[in-house]
Amino acid sequence: MADLETPRLTLAVPDPRHFAGWAAGHAAAAPPVSPYDHAPRAPDQRTRAHFDALLADLARRRAEERPVWFLVRNSDGQLAGSVTIFDVARGSSHSGFVGYHVFNHLTGQGLATEALGGLIELGFGRGPGCMGLHRLEACVEPDNRASRAVLARCGFRFEGVARRRILQRGAWRDVEIHAMTVEDIGRAWIPPE
Repeated sequence: MADLETPRLTLAVPDPRHFAGWAAGHAAAAPPVSPYDHAPRAPDQRTRAHFDALLADLARRRAEERPVWFLVRNSDGQLAGSVTIFDVARGSSHSGFVGYHVFNHLTGQGLATEALGGLIELGFGRGPGCMGLHRLEACVEPDNRASRAVLARCGFRFEGVARRRILQRGAWRDVEIHAMTVEDIGRAWIPPE
């Protein structure tokens, strides 16, 4: 996996150099205000030991083709959130699901759209650190208007509703399925060698 730079962010493969920015990003993050916000880590969970354990878990995820990239702000090196591609299927589909989050004190600045744009490049790209996928999908709860808007701005199209698809906040929830293929960004898919 490789880092990818966007105008305001670096989608960075997590490594030990990110500890200070990770700790500062969680310290600056606000408590959740909606059911879709991620909670920042508590002060006693922003230690080097917790970070090292996180890095080990993220390295395992990369080995299982479930990579996570930190969103590092180019302006100050602080963590702004993260993006991931997971549930990758090879064989006859070459697809994966995307996930993204930006700390809620940084929302409304277009960072999620910028980050997802970078993640699309990492998912569809054929260069070093890219995954060479054909299709990317996202599940989003119908009431999560902000996330639906991010997907639309990045070119994902609504495909339908999956009833009781995900277990969130103690209940099975309906989700909308949004997706795009590499052809949607004007490229042909190239089979892996």
